[in-house]
Amino acid sequence: INEKYAAEAALDRSQRQFGNLLDSLPDPIVRLNRRLEVEFANPAAQRFRHASPDAEWPAVGRIDDELVLSALRQVLDTGRSQTVEHSVGTEPRLGWCETTIVPEPHADGSIRSLLLICRDITDRRRNEADLAYQANHDTLTGLPNRGRFAELLDVAVNRQRIHEHAGSP
Repeated sequence: INEKYAAEAALDRSQRQFGNLLDSLPDPIVRLNRRLEVEFANPAAQRFRHASPDAEWPAVGRIDDELVLSALRQVLDTGRSQTVEHSVGTEPRLGWCETTIVPEPHADGSIRSLLLICRDITDRRRNEADLAYQANHDTLTGLPNRGRFAELLDVAVNRQRIHEHAGSP
């Protein structure tokens, strides 16, 4: 009986520690069943939902619905994890997430559910866009710099050639 009590106490302690870990993570974690219904959402996911109350899980911007749905289906079909970057919300509060989709198997190996681990990458995406703009524009005037001007000129010349070629017999 002491061994059984000790095992139950150790299991209880382990479950509390794991629960504390999930509760304190800053990244949203969501478990979806095979019908893609939410079975679990940690507090970060619940806070994320309150920030976007109309969001469903997975929280995806309209432009990336099909991308994420396809990734979910692929993980269900193959049993292999997948990471996808997708928009969240709409303008002016458009954000970006990197979501890792992890299959959770039954004992027989079939997929029981999916874990979605989301990381907010909005700041990274904004920084990348800022750097791309700075690389192609003059910092003082905001006009395209020499490199960007050359690219735009090439596009215009090629467009003109195609237009002239299409117009000739």
